[in-house]
Amino acid sequence: MNPDWNYGDGIDPVRAENFTAGFEIAHEGFTFNAGIFRSYFDDARDPSYNPPGDGSNSTIDFDTKGYSFGAGYTWGPGFVRANFTDSEISLDGQPATSYSSQYFGAPSAESSTSRPRTASTT
Repeated sequence: MNPDWNYGDGIDPVRAENFTAGFEIAHEGFTFNAGIFRSYFDDARDPSYNPPGDGSNSTIDFDTKGYSFGAGYTWGPGFVRANFTDSEISLDGQPATSYSSQYFGAPSAESSTSRPRTASTT
């Protein structure tokens, strides 16, 4: 552990604004959904150690934005769903690295998932 890592007087709470909008449509077992999101975080702790400035008390503003869409089908005992999400994160207006994106819990990338499931009866 870095012995110079000292929070001094402490860190102020982070403030955030979050916006989401979306829809879901269901018809005869089929579902379709889409949404957009955007979040602004003011004065989050900077994950890098920046002496001789604020050191471990250094803060940064970050924004995350993106969209998602998905589709699915449900039948009797099972279902299948697929989703796609595309997100971007910026730190003080600059693109974020993969490390800082993971640190803030908002990975910046395109991702897709699918979930098939069938219940068994015994």
